[in-house]
Amino acid sequence: MTRYAKPNTTIDELQEKIENAGGIYEVVYQSQIQKDLTKISFDCENLTEEDGEFAMEGFTPGYSLLPNDVPVLWIGAGGDWECPLAFCVYIGEDNRLRAYVPKDGNVYNKKEKAAYGNNDDYDEYENYEFDMEKLAADAASRIVIR
Repeated sequence: MTRYAKPNTTIDELQEKIENAGGIYEVVYQSQIQKDLTKISFDCENLTEEDGEFAMEGFTPGYSLLPNDVPVLWIGAGGDWECPLAFCVYIGEDNRLRAYVPKDGNVYNKKEKAAYGNNDDYDEYENYEFDMEKLAADAASRIVIR
C-alpha cells in the first residue's frame, strides 16, 4: 500500500518536528506511529538513531534522504529479548509523523512478521546483516510524494 509524504520537506524540518514532539522516544509511542509499526511485532524498548548504540551490521541510523528525496530518520529498535530491526520515520502528507518498516534489506522473521527472538526462532536466521540500499529502495517505493 502506497504511503504519501509531505512534499518539499527537508531533513531539518523532520528533525525539528521530532524534537518538538519530545524526541524519538516520545514519537515512537504516538498513536499513529504505533499503528504504523504494528504491522511487525517488535518492541521499542531500545532505540538507536545514532551509529554505534547497538550492533546492527550494515545498518546506518540517522537522518537521510530516500532515493525519491523524501527525508527520513532511520531507527533501529528492539526489546532486550529480541534482535533489533530497522524502520524509518517521515512526515506524512497530513503533516503528521509516520513510520514505515521496510521488508527488503531488513532483518526480521518475515514468516511470523516479528523480530527474531519473539518466537523462539534465534536459530532460524543465518545472516543477520542489513542492507541500507535495499532498505532505502523499499521505503522509496512505498513512501512517495504526490
